[in-house]
Amino acid sequence: MTTTPHPAQPDPATTTSVRPTPLAQGATITVTHDDEPPYNPYDDSGSVTPIRTPHRNLEAERALLGAILLDPHQAMPLTGLLDENDFDNPTHGTLWHAITTITTRDATPPDYLAIRRELEHTGQFTRTAQLLADLPAHCPTPLHAHAYAQDVARAARARRITHQLRHSLHAVETATPATLDLAAAEALERITEATTSFGPTLTTTPLHIDLSGLLTDGIPEADPP
Repeated sequence: MTTTPHPAQPDPATTTSVRPTPLAQGATITVTHDDEPPYNPYDDSGSVTPIRTPHRNLEAERALLGAILLDPHQAMPLTGLLDENDFDNPTHGTLWHAITTITTRDATPPDYLAIRRELEHTGQFTRTAQLLADLPAHCPTPLHAHAYAQDVARAARARRITHQLRHSLHAVETATPATLDLAAAEALERITEATTSFGPTLTTTPLHIDLSGLLTDGIPEADPP
């Protein structure tokens, strides 16, 4: 009886690394952003989630902050339009909080040195220093600072409305037959509040829609223009 000898094992000390085989022609790969998980159209409960991510406009946030660093006088008329929670990037919100603190407390334009002192005072400078240095490069022109602020406000308002819509939908979906009318009424109230109370009015001719008919199986009607 003959036996087949086992193949000799390679010596790790002399073995060279092998490069990965290139992708075959026609093969594809999926690339995702680090700050955005791959889209899953279903949540853990199996319900469809048609809205992929909250509304965001990070480009406008960076352009606005960069505009103020390039021309600090642009900040004075804008501090009443936004607050730090209107920024989707929390670090951007931290910088805006420093800017509004300087303009309201000191009544002076928030230049780089003033912003830095405020951030050092609150212990936030270390984590924002690099961003603070990079932001001016993200601003095409400081003359459009008001337009950038409006874009940030629109995105923030859309995120808040989306949040209220999701909350309202969840409340109606989980209601019992006995509590459905109450849940629907509260949902309509939330929706109405979300569309009228968050942020500045950015349209000149808002559309008013009567949703109360949903509670009586009626058909909602839009007000005439």
